[in-house]
Amino acid sequence: MLTLNNAIQRGLLKSLAGILGVSLAILLVATISATSLGVILASSAIAFNIIKIAGAAYLIYLGVKMLRSEVANNPIIKAKERLFVKVFY
Repeated sequence: MLTLNNAIQRGLLKSLAGILGVSLAILLVATISATSLGVILASSAIAFNIIKIAGAAYLIYLGVKMLRSEVANNPIIKAKERLFVKVFY
């Protein structure tokens, strides 16, 4: 869904960057599992909570960044505005 959304809204280059990001995240999780770091995180509640809080803070940062971004740069809204102008004018 992320790839389809990026391809529709942002074009080929941005969707390829999204695919690369997801692939690197999967590689990171596989590497953590393979190096037994997952066992350490599972056995250490403090390390797990640090990772969990860092992830939550990053998601909050992304949400705030998205809310503060300009709506005028959204290609879907621009396309709807062009369609509205063509239909009603």
